[in-house]
Amino acid sequence: MDLNNRVTYIVAFLLLAAMFFAAFFSLKQDSLTFDELAHIPAGYSYLTQQDYRLNPEHPPLVKDLAAIPLLFLNLNFPSSDTNWTQDDGPPPWWKQFNVGTEFLFRSGNNPQQMIFWARVPMLGLTLLLGLFLFFWAKKCLGNWAGLGTLALFAFSPTFLAHGHLVTTDIGAALGVTIGIYYWLEFLKNPYSKAKILAVTIAFGIAMLLKFTTVLLIPFFGLVTLLYVLLNSPSHKIKQLVKHSAL
Repeated sequence: MDLNNRVTYIVAFLLLAAMFFAAFFSLKQDSLTFDELAHIPAGYSYLTQQDYRLNPEHPPLVKDLAAIPLLFLNLNFPSSDTNWTQDDGPPPWWKQFNVGTEFLFRSGNNPQQMIFWARVPMLGLTLLLGLFLFFWAKKCLGNWAGLGTLALFAFSPTFLAHGHLVTTDIGAALGVTIGIYYWLEFLKNPYSKAKILAVTIAFGIAMLLKFTTVLLIPFFGLVTLLYVLLNSPSHKIKQLVKHSAL
C-alpha cells in the first residue's frame, strides 16, 4: 500500500515530536558529562572573549552553537582565574576542565540553567539529522523507506542518549551525512556550478564540526572510484575484473 505525501509528512512529524519529547526530558534530567565540562566554557569563551585557547582539539562550530543561548543569561566568566590566564606557561590539557568548574560552579552562575540551554541547540542538530535522513531515504526509495529510516533513527538508544549532549559526536554525524549526500549529487552532474557550491559548503561545514571528518576525503575518493566503475559499460567492468584476477 502506497502512502500519500500528506500522511507521510504527518507521521514523520509525529516521529520527530516523539523523539524531541523523549530527548528533551533526558536533557533536563541528565547530569553534566565529562566532555561538556570543557565544551560549554570553550564555546562561551569563543563568542565572548574571542579566544580559542580552550579545547583546541576540536573545531569550534558545535561549541559555538551550544554557547549561543548562554549569551542571553548574563553570565560571569572567570577571565581572571589562573586556569584561564595561563600565566605559568603552556597549560596541560586538563586546565580546560578547571575553567569549566570555575565557570559553571564557582562564578555565581546557575549551572543547571547553563547546562540546559547549552544542550538545546544539540537537540536541534539531532532533529535536523533525522529530518535530513528522512528526506534522503524518501527521495531514493519512497515514502515507506523515508518513514522507516526516520523511525529507526527516532527510537535509536544511541541518538536518544547522546543527541542532546554538548559534544562533537552528533555534529560529526550530521556533517558526514550531509557531506556524503552532496558528494553523490555532485557526481551525478560534476559540471553543475550549483552542485559544486553545495558540496563545497557541505564539506566546509563538516570540517568545522569535528576534525575526524577529514576522513571524508579518502571516502569521497573511494565512492568516486566505485561510481565510475558502476556507471561504466559492463564489458569494461568485466575486463577490469578479468585483468585483476590475472
